[in-house]
Amino acid sequence: MKIDRSPQGFADRNGISTAKAYIEIRAGRLKAKKMGKRTIILERDELAWQDNLDDVVIDEDGHMVMNFNSNGMLDKAREKRSA
Repeated sequence: MKIDRSPQGFADRNGISTAKAYIEIRAGRLKAKKMGKRTIILERDELAWQDNLDDVVIDEDGHMVMNFNSNGMLDKAREKRSA
């Protein structure tokens, strides 16, 4: 079975819109190649994009919290709850 390497195929496989795929490309978070007029996303670049997604952390109350960085949202969420 042939895998669709277009931004649309990438979007379908990753549960995002095609517009979001192009936003990721323009932002430099997703590497894409041009073949004539076609834009393609190599498997290794798709996997790299997936590996660089933010982690989700479960806090002590059982809520999912995005952990953007070591001093990110998780720490801020804990500060708000303890205040």
